[in-house]
Amino acid sequence: MYDPISVSIVPFGKADFASLVADLNLGRHVWAQDRIKNKPQLEYLSEYLESLGTGTVITEKKYTDRDLLSDHWAFTAEPSFGRHSDCARLHFFKDKLPGGDSSKDTPAVVWEQLRALCGKEGAYLGYVVVLLSSDKIIGKTCLCPRGECPTLATCSVNLLGHPLSVESLGFREQDGVTSACATCALWTVFQSTSKSFGHAALSPGEITARALNILQMGGDLPVSEGLKITDMQRVIRSVSAIRSFVHSNGGALKENEHLEKRLKNAASSNHEEIKDQIKQNNLRCINSTLGFMLPILDSGVPVLVVTKRKVQGTGKERIHAVAVVGYEYDDAASEAARNGDPCEPVTKASKVDILIAHDDNVGPFVRYKVDREQGVIYLLDPDFQKRNRVNLDITAVIGIVHKSAKNYPYGQFVRFVQYYHLFHKTLIDAGQGTHKNYNPVWSTRIWKSNEYKQKLLSSLEEGLAFDHIIRLIKKNLPEYVIVVSAGDCIYKHDSVFSLAGPWTTDAFIDTVPLNADTARFFCTCVRTYEKECSEPQIYIDELGPVLDHILENY
Repeated sequence: MYDPISVSIVPFGKADFASLVADLNLGRHVWAQDRIKNKPQLEYLSEYLESLGTGTVITEKKYTDRDLLSDHWAFTAEPSFGRHSDCARLHFFKDKLPGGDSSKDTPAVVWEQLRALCGKEGAYLGYVVVLLSSDKIIGKTCLCPRGECPTLATCSVNLLGHPLSVESLGFREQDGVTSACATCALWTVFQSTSKSFGHAALSPGEITARALNILQMGGDLPVSEGLKITDMQRVIRSVSAIRSFVHSNGGALKENEHLEKRLKNAASSNHEEIKDQIKQNNLRCINSTLGFMLPILDSGVPVLVVTKRKVQGTGKERIHAVAVVGYEYDDAASEAARNGDPCEPVTKASKVDILIAHDDNVGPFVRYKVDREQGVIYLLDPDFQKRNRVNLDITAVIGIVHKSAKNYPYGQFVRFVQYYHLFHKTLIDAGQGTHKNYNPVWSTRIWKSNEYKQKLLSSLEEGLAFDHIIRLIKKNLPEYVIVVSAGDCIYKHDSVFSLAGPWTTDAFIDTVPLNADTARFFCTCVRTYEKECSEPQIYIDELGPVLDHILENY
């Protein structure tokens, strides 16, 4: 039953949201009130909730958070931090209660209104857990995303006996005690991988303990002061169901540092040339990073991004980690991505326009603009960006996959796409192509084999009975495969590779559609192109085993 002492129901107001949250902390830390009201995360959340069309906020004033309950006793900080495990939880709905503020109605009337609100399909927008122990107050947050995210899962909650659910992915703010930014990013990723790969989700305290190589939580643990990439990998290795691969931009970043030093000492006439070199380096970093990320994101798993961010008021840079959970792409970017070269394949990664990330410095589902003209990735919200200056300068990316994947040779897949694209262009130029306007958008995705075969079976039901589909369905595939596809029509131009071994002939499973003649022609085209290329960017020695395997099997 509705209890006005433990539950409050008020209309949502963007201007009042920070005060609503800060007032929940009243009586615990009065000194933190102003700091809470001025938190950039609350500023972002108020704008985000307004964009979702929030109408009503229902506050559970006494709520126990599982992660905090398991973690708070394991850490000791200053006495003022306390050891409180009490929280509050704010629920958000699109519609407003008919009577507005529930304080004017009797509990029985509000109960009926609440039941109607909870029973309305699509009205629930999610929740935010508010921690009451310090000014680091944003606990587990599950809100509806803006746009599409491939990494979402169903988050189920119970509000006064009413079951509710929202498609989301957990976000939380670092508290500087049990968690730092990398801990929060790992926690978000584990929310997804625990459901995808069947392992137990780790709490922030458990992540920190494993990062510090502490085998058993108990007593007082050191406060988390931030994790290095090696610490993050140690945590991932401790989960037996998964493994990680790292993509680093370190070489390009060092080259940029050298160029920036040259820029300071160079004559003004050379400034534009050096700036252009820096921009091109940044652009290559962006394209290679996105190409590494998308196959993992499309498989439903977020990726960890390590970036450098300036500390306000000091001018110094520090390492910061976020979890990228989705993306948006722009169809108009196809020709720009091709750079005017018809032989250059357009990939899905080259069309990505927006990255969506859980960034604990800002909030959940933060939209970052990929600006290829300037070679930067920046926060899309212009007002927030102007006040807080948040960019995403990517240093490294950590991708998490199933434990059966022994290798993730992203570079080889890129080369395969380039060769296969050139092969089809050669066929068309020779009058043998099946498509006069062959201009596909290439994509690469990690698939669970059973799910991929289900997709193949559904294509047979739709009448697409190609020989290669039947051939793939009959094959005994490894648990996870990576599929390189050409065009929107999946299955017609799929090339399937195993992730269960090194990049050898065993990695190649099938390439379609190929028969004996086209297979030989394909291999001949690739080797001819490599010999005639004056400045080869693709190295045949790494793709050679695959070409040999194609010739042997066709």
